[in-house]
Amino acid sequence: MVDNKLLNLHFTQLSSAWRYSKENIYSDAKKNEYHSNLKILHSKLSVEDFSLLDEPELLKRKVICDFFFKSLEFLNSSTLNHIPFEIVKCLELALCDWIDNEEDFLIVTSLVNDIHNFSFDPSLAFNEEIYNLINSVYGIEFKSRLIQINLPAHLDRDYLANVVLYHELGHFVDYKLNISKAIYEDLLSRLSLNQIPEANLNELVEYFPYIKDPLLLDYYRNGTTVHVLMSHLAEYFCDLFASQYIHSCSNHYLNYLTQSNTNYSQTHPSTTNRIRMVDTFLKKEKSFPLALFEHAVLKCTSDIKELKVRYETFDSDNFERLIPVDIENNDQLHYLFTYGWNIWLNSWVGFKDKNDMGFDLNRTQVYHLVNNLIEKSIGNHILVSNWEKFSE
Repeated sequence: MVDNKLLNLHFTQLSSAWRYSKENIYSDAKKNEYHSNLKILHSKLSVEDFSLLDEPELLKRKVICDFFFKSLEFLNSSTLNHIPFEIVKCLELALCDWIDNEEDFLIVTSLVNDIHNFSFDPSLAFNEEIYNLINSVYGIEFKSRLIQINLPAHLDRDYLANVVLYHELGHFVDYKLNISKAIYEDLLSRLSLNQIPEANLNELVEYFPYIKDPLLLDYYRNGTTVHVLMSHLAEYFCDLFASQYIHSCSNHYLNYLTQSNTNYSQTHPSTTNRIRMVDTFLKKEKSFPLALFEHAVLKCTSDIKELKVRYETFDSDNFERLIPVDIENNDQLHYLFTYGWNIWLNSWVGFKDKNDMGFDLNRTQVYHLVNNLIEKSIGNHILVSNWEKFSE
C-alpha cells in the first residue's frame, strides 16, 4: 500500500536532490537529452495532487520516483566535473562492436566509496516496463537506456585500475545477448544426457569443480537455477570480453586484490582459473571450456560476432619521453592501457635516461605521469577523430 503522504515525502526528497542536479552538464548530447526528459518529468510530477490518486496510480508514481532517483545516481557522476570522458569513450567504442547502430545505450557511472566496488547495475538498461510506464502516464519518451557502471570514487582517474571497466561492460553485453545463459542451458542439457566426453568433462571440472555433483543436475531437472554455475559462466565471459581489448591487464589488478585466490565463491571462480581462462584465449590454445564461450558468442549473435583480439599493438617510447602517444586508430586506443601497464610493471629508468634527469622519479610521480599521459593520448585521438569527421 502506498500512502499519499509518504509519496509526498518521497517526491519532496526527490525535488531536493533534483535542485542540485538540474543544472548538470554532460559531455555528449544524448546524456543532455536524457537529462532534459528528467526535467520534464519532474515538472509533471510537481503539479500533481497525489491525494486525488487511487492506489494503483500512487504506486505508479512511486515507481517513477524510484526511477528518477536511480537515474540521478548515475548521471550525477557522469558530468564533465566527475568521470573523465576519455575512459567512457573507450568503453563506448568497445560497445559499438557488440550492439546494432539503431540501439541507443548510454554508458553512465556512479562513484562509490568502496575501493573494490567495480560493478554493473542492470536496472535501467533492460527495464522496458518503467520506460513504457513513464510514456503512458506522462507521454515522455526516453530514447536512450542507461548502462550503469559503479567504480570507486578514489580511482575515477586511475586508468590502470579502470581497465576493470571493460569487464563490467562485458556484463552488459552478456545480459543483452544471453551468452552465459545459453552456455548454462546447453551445458546442463548435455550433462543430463551424458553427452560430454570424459576428457572434456575433466577439463570442465578444472574450471567448475562442482560440475559432477549429482545435486547440480537434480536442481536443473527440477527447474531450479544453479546460481553458482550461472555466476561463474558470466564472470568467465566478462574476463574474456575484456581481454579482447586490454590483453591481460585486468589480471594484474585482480591477482593483487584477491591474493592469487585458488578457491571459488558462490559468485566468482577462483582467481587462478580466471587468469588461466584468459591466458588460454590470448595464447590461442585449445580448450573445451573456452570453446563453449566461443561457440555461444557465435550462436547468440547469429555468427556475426566472435571472441577475438580487438586491440592493435604499437611500439613507442613516447611516455618515457613524457609525451602522449599518437594513436592511429581505435584498436590502438584500447592497447594504450596495456602499454601503460607495461611501463608501470617494468623498469622506470627510461624516464630518467631519455630526459637527462639528474634524479630518479618516485612511484607517485610515475603513477601520475602514466595516468596523465594515457588520458592525454586518448583525448588527443578523440579530438583528431572528431575533427576529421567534421572536415569530411
